[in-house]
Amino acid sequence: MADHPSGSVKLVGLRGACLALALALPVVIVLQVIFVFSLAAVRGQTDLAAVNDAVRVAFDRGVLATNQVPKPWILRGGHQFTECVGLSVALDPQRDVWQAALATKMHSRMIDPCSELYRSVRGENTELMDYSRYWHGYRLLLWPVLAHSDVLVLRVITALLVAGGVALFFVGLRGTIGSTPTIIIVATMFLLTDLWHIWRIATHGLSMFVILGGAGAFALLLRLSANQYLWIVSAAALGAVFNFVDFLINPPMMPMLLSFIVLAFVPQFRRDGQRDGVRPLALAMTVAASWFLGYAGTWGTKWVLAIWFSNNAMEEAANIVNQVTFRLDGLEPGSTMFRVPLVPTISMILKAFESVGAILVVPIIAAVLIHVRDNHKSFDRAYFYQLTLPVSITLLWFELLSNHTQLHPNFVYRSASTAIALVLAAGIISSNAPVSAASLWINLRRFVAPAGVPA
Repeated sequence: MADHPSGSVKLVGLRGACLALALALPVVIVLQVIFVFSLAAVRGQTDLAAVNDAVRVAFDRGVLATNQVPKPWILRGGHQFTECVGLSVALDPQRDVWQAALATKMHSRMIDPCSELYRSVRGENTELMDYSRYWHGYRLLLWPVLAHSDVLVLRVITALLVAGGVALFFVGLRGTIGSTPTIIIVATMFLLTDLWHIWRIATHGLSMFVILGGAGAFALLLRLSANQYLWIVSAAALGAVFNFVDFLINPPMMPMLLSFIVLAFVPQFRRDGQRDGVRPLALAMTVAASWFLGYAGTWGTKWVLAIWFSNNAMEEAANIVNQVTFRLDGLEPGSTMFRVPLVPTISMILKAFESVGAILVVPIIAAVLIHVRDNHKSFDRAYFYQLTLPVSITLLWFELLSNHTQLHPNFVYRSASTAIALVLAAGIISSNAPVSAASLWINLRRFVAPAGVPA
């Protein structure tokens, strides 16, 4: 990890951080314009009848199923509920492209979306429900693919996107924090999440592509440019793009990754960060704040547009407020959900370890702990605590959106798994000792089978 040249541009104090956020704002605004016109343009060129036929054929072939269990075993699993909702949104029949883009409707009441989608593509379900509070930017993938191909091709393209995102994430991360911490992060995420088969659900796969590919590109940017203002503006752009395509799936994952990358990058931060520019932690916090600026700004724009294009502005505004309140701490009638502090966080951590891959994560955890123990003299405890601070973004998200966290544990837990991966990587980085995946394995074997005892 080479130092940047003297021509670097660094933030200086609170004023510099505020200036960087101010520079990010016009970028976020420009992106809103791009989002609006891209949706309208692609929708205007899309043959909805062909999209409808592609979805209908998918049901006929068992690629989609009303019971959310496709016939081919390789396509089973994932949150089929979300996929059917996304496909219903892609079939929004409104003729006005601006209405379809910004005041989205679908043939579903969100009760049994796959059955409702099945009836919809056969013309048996004509009731429309307003669903304009999201951008539904994932339709830029669904519309062209399904208009010219089928759902199976959509799955293949999603798989390629996820694979590309993982590759970019690995390459970018390896160049900024080193090979071993990167291997630990990627391996732990694979073992404690459904990353290896998330491609089965296009909406989830596209969201994960933006998270991992965006974080990987951000890591590469840190190596290519020492302009910290550019880092912060880029974080805001990533927050906006993520909101555009996301279905409120794993929002805290990306800002957590970006701030971790900043803290783990450029070793001299720990030596002269207090003398030259802002402290590393302040810089990481500004990057996270910028991401949330882009994320929140995109939400705000969408809600304003949804209200503007609605036939009943007051009703639409009330619906949006009710949904926000519900996601924060709502409770459905008859729900057994616990609205108690730490319950959402603990449940997500436990959910992460329900994966079969947890069996292999245990040796990774043990290997990291052994490495830290063997290098306790050089272990920088303060730096470790600093590196793990980004994890608090995910934990706070779990607690603030208690309802959403507990209502959708089958995909929300991915952020908890990523947080676990970052803590393990932080332990390796903070040890300040040479390490490789091979040496971790050798030390683990020695611990399990000491010298003189057959391994």
